[in-house]
Amino acid sequence: MKTLPLQTLNMRSSLVLLILVDLALLSLSFLVAVYLQRQSNSLLFESSDFPILLALLLVIQVPLLYFYRLYNINLEFVGLKDLVNLVWSVILGTIIWSTVALAFKTFNVLDTLPVAALLLTFVFSLFTVGSSRIWKRIYIQLTSNSSKIGKQTLIVGAGTSGEELVRSLLGSSVDAGYTQVGFLDDDIKKQGIRVHGVPVIGTRHDLREIAIAKNISHLIIAMPSASADAIREIISLAQSTPISNIRILPALESLLSSSITAANLRELKPEDLLGRQVVAIDTENITQAFTAKRIMITGAGGSIGNELSKQILRFQPSELFILDHEETALFEIDKELNEHLERPCPIIPILEDIRNTQSITNILHKSKPDIIFHAAAYKHVEMLEHNPYSALSTNILGTMNLVTAAQDCGTSQFILISSDKAVYPTSFMGATKRFAEEICRSVNHASQMNLMAVRFGNVLGSRGSVIPIFQKQIAQGGPVTVRGKNVRRYFMSISEAALLVLQASSMGKGGEVFVLDMGNPIKIVDIARDLIRLSGMDPDHDIPIIFTELRSGEKEFEELFTAEEGTARTHHQKIHIAEHTSSISHDTIVDSISALEKFVHELSLEGCLTIMKDIVPSYEPSPMIRKKL
Repeated sequence: MKTLPLQTLNMRSSLVLLILVDLALLSLSFLVAVYLQRQSNSLLFESSDFPILLALLLVIQVPLLYFYRLYNINLEFVGLKDLVNLVWSVILGTIIWSTVALAFKTFNVLDTLPVAALLLTFVFSLFTVGSSRIWKRIYIQLTSNSSKIGKQTLIVGAGTSGEELVRSLLGSSVDAGYTQVGFLDDDIKKQGIRVHGVPVIGTRHDLREIAIAKNISHLIIAMPSASADAIREIISLAQSTPISNIRILPALESLLSSSITAANLRELKPEDLLGRQVVAIDTENITQAFTAKRIMITGAGGSIGNELSKQILRFQPSELFILDHEETALFEIDKELNEHLERPCPIIPILEDIRNTQSITNILHKSKPDIIFHAAAYKHVEMLEHNPYSALSTNILGTMNLVTAAQDCGTSQFILISSDKAVYPTSFMGATKRFAEEICRSVNHASQMNLMAVRFGNVLGSRGSVIPIFQKQIAQGGPVTVRGKNVRRYFMSISEAALLVLQASSMGKGGEVFVLDMGNPIKIVDIARDLIRLSGMDPDHDIPIIFTELRSGEKEFEELFTAEEGTARTHHQKIHIAEHTSSISHDTIVDSISALEKFVHELSLEGCLTIMKDIVPSYEPSPMIRKKL
């Protein structure tokens, strides 16, 4: 976020004040040192040597304190590293000061060289300047609120993160309201020890017993690398106890600051229960691919398009075009991007429908994007079973409109956001996404533009996905409805999906269908149970779960590859390539699109299905689609 003028003024005022304090303390240190050595340096006060030596001290020492970042620290959180930096800065300052003074004495600028006074100044400077840095920390700890009545809190994890968190809570002048009752840690060697006065009173397996005995109301999970199974176990143990609030420290890689404070604590999220790790990306490669490029994102108001827009801005494109046909969604993402940019580039919102051929052509010829991320699509399986013509006109014809216009205006790279439902599609939505993949692959062979697709499963929290639906049902008191006891799906977080899309696109040469590593598929009923526990309730007892039949076009298990596709690895462990043994010619695709346009215009579903089966032979229309024939 941009720094406010008032904040900047306060920061500058604090810096000036601290420098003035240091100037006074260093002067005082030298004055006292000379006074204590007055018998051997009786004339120093009266000679010109005193102001020269004092000026040298101040001119040398203050910049060194600045260099060692001792003016950039929060006095409430001064740590050992800061004190070590202070010692090194004063040692180095004393060495330089003494060396310059010796040189001045050699060249008769100084009459005397008060060695003892210089050494005493070193000692006094350490004490006075050091005291100016730690006084606030000591004062806060002496007057800490540990005796106040607050939220009875257990902290799971007495490692480095837990230690830093407690140090922050004890050292902060802001009352976070936590009374630290104790730590829980599975390390037997830590049992009975105290961390900043807070005892380790058991392991996490003692959680239920301790929470009941000590009337614990708040639980903090201070294990940033905790596995999903460990978090599930902690949540399960916290049930049927007085614990009403559970908070967690996020993965250290996701913290904006290197320090851990109470402000980093957040509520548990569904992704914490899925064990998805923070994704590592080749930042240099992505930066090279996107910096100073004109980039367009279609479907920017949707979940993936929204996240792609935010992530791409990190790599400083020259212009970002965000396109969506939904006015409110486009307004929201445009507003969010412009409000939270640290290094803004021009962001151009485009309210348009990719089905509008002429308009899309005009827009692309005017904007001339170097790279297009095509995330605009209809995605809800059941809705598209009811509305096949909308699926065809958007997911297939709209994609072809965009590809053709991009090819004509000189776009160098086109990335299609695909779906695992494109593999052996049983839904109309999945068949249209597979058709779109074939468009990209065939046009790539006949074009200078590099086209590729990125295929992945469900993203957590996207609009219309099961997680927000379950959360709404839980908030209403249930029941939670789950389609099929054995239904499994692949899941990843939106941010993980977006980053891997960027990584895949930066390594693509054209014609690839990249497949993201989704981990292991998860049973939908397990997600429902986890979300109920996350809400502090017991599945089946507090919130009932009702199983319903699969809807038209749905299947129990989604796949990421077909049997005909080979698998090739890339240099990124979470990105694979689906290798195709056959391909559809560009002429065939063009003829099929032309025929499909005609059949959509005539509302001939039979003709549309004939074309669909020609391009996607593995597609088997659902009973609902067959009924429309």
